[in-house]
Amino acid sequence: MKKVIISLLLIGGIFYFVGNLKEKKEAMKLEFNEDQIIIHSGKGYFLTRKTGSSISDSYLLTGGSKDFKMGVFLPVISMEKVQRLEKEYGNFRKCKSSGAFQARGNTSFLHALGSDAEIQSVLEKIGTLGVSAKNVVFEMTYETLEIIPPEDRTAEGVVNFSGPLLHFILVDDVHIIEENKKF
Repeated sequence: MKKVIISLLLIGGIFYFVGNLKEKKEAMKLEFNEDQIIIHSGKGYFLTRKTGSSISDSYLLTGGSKDFKMGVFLPVISMEKVQRLEKEYGNFRKCKSSGAFQARGNTSFLHALGSDAEIQSVLEKIGTLGVSAKNVVFEMTYETLEIIPPEDRTAEGVVNFSGPLLHFILVDDVHIIEENKKF
C-alpha cells in the first residue's frame, strides 16, 4: 500500500513538473494602460508604474539567462565601475583575481522588459550571450518600474511577491557595443 501511495505521489509530481514547464515557456506580455504597465506572466499579472526619468548608461554583462518568463535577467556592472575595477585589478573577471570579489559587490541585478518586440529580441540576445560567459558590453536607455501592491491580494490572477521584490526596468533603446570584451 505504501509503495502505491509513493508511486502515485511521484506520478502526480511528474505531471505537475511537466505542466509547469509548459507554463514557463509563455513569454511575459506588457499592457500599457495610462500611467500603469500591466505585466502578464503565465496565468497571473501584476501592476507597475514608471518611477522617474530615463536613464542611459553602458554596462558589462556578468551573467545571463535563457528563461525570459520574468523579463531578461541582466546581472550588470556599469562601465564606469568596470573601468575603475580594470585599472585597479587588471582582469577582474577571472575568479582567482583579487578584483573578482569587488566586482561581485558592484553588480546590479535587473529584470529588463523591452518596450517593443525588436528591443525585447535584442535584450534576449544579450541575456543568451551572458549564459555563454561572454563579456558583453551594451548601452541602454530605460526607466525603472515600481511594483504597485494589489489592493486585493487574493483576487484571481494577482501575482503576490514574497521576499525581495524584483527590480524591473522598461527598456526603450538598447544596442550591443562589444560582444566579447577582452581584459
